[in-house]
Amino acid sequence: MLNYKFLIKDGNVSLEYPEKSYFEFNFDKPIINYLNVPEWSKGAIYYQIFPERFKNGDKNNDPKYTYDWYGPYTSSSLGSNGFYGGDLEGVIKSIDYLNDLGIEAIYFNPIFESLSSHKYDTKDYLKIDPHFGNDKVFERLIKALKDNKIKVILDGVFNHSGDEFFAMQDIFRNQKKSKYLNWYFIKKFPVTKSADSYLSWWGYADLPKLNLDNTEVKAYITKVIGKWMEYGIDGWRLDAADQVKESFWDKFFYPLVKGINNEAIISGEYWKDSSKYFEYPAFDTVMNYLFRDATLGYVKGGNASNFVRNTNLYLEKYPHRY
Repeated sequence: MLNYKFLIKDGNVSLEYPEKSYFEFNFDKPIINYLNVPEWSKGAIYYQIFPERFKNGDKNNDPKYTYDWYGPYTSSSLGSNGFYGGDLEGVIKSIDYLNDLGIEAIYFNPIFESLSSHKYDTKDYLKIDPHFGNDKVFERLIKALKDNKIKVILDGVFNHSGDEFFAMQDIFRNQKKSKYLNWYFIKKFPVTKSADSYLSWWGYADLPKLNLDNTEVKAYITKVIGKWMEYGIDGWRLDAADQVKESFWDKFFYPLVKGINNEAIISGEYWKDSSKYFEYPAFDTVMNYLFRDATLGYVKGGNASNFVRNTNLYLEKYPHRY
């Protein structure tokens, strides 16, 4: 700990500041303002919405086959191919409920077109999933939330696309003649829907890994970010952040988003110690799975001292909120 004050002299006149105390600088826990964290996000109450399972506000856009909202529930019905009909209209109709809870920001799981219920296998990043609504419904959603002072964070899945994404489909059709070969990491020909044919997220063939060093891919992502931020969203939660080069987030994504809206928040999904992502900086914040793990360990029979130790480990390493 360093205690210090300022001594200002002008001829025979001197002034000490502060007069009766000292400033303190803690070398172990320095408070240094180098992250561009939006003021509105500090202490905000967030609510996570998985759109397909939140509320069915418009039965006209339901998938062809849907399960009964009230059960019974099975591993099949709750899986990625099981649908219940939740949509964005359901969120609009739940504004009063969200206000009653005191919600100040919503993080939406993916809302772009996809074949699954979870939507992490994106088919079209520029289109709201038809079973969730469309651009006009999204515009109404944003207005309704903004009118109630609720911020909107979207899930950005840029490590990989879905295999139904137009670039991957072109590769399946045209093989070596496809102009999108460098959008992915092709292993061998003929390219089939198989992890043997291309790199993918954890070996899932329906989640081919995007080549984020490709300038055309970056141009496409720039278009995606620009379109949805034009609606007035307040930030992005970034999926599978640790499987993407730090330089992509630091040199490309962070300045892109902040250049559009300096008050937008950027949060990365990483399940371990995320200190490195604050050093660039690449993110304003991260999904706090370390706290989650400490909490689950405690409520499952752990002791308080372990909980305190586990939470302090990251609190002492991460930049302090101020």
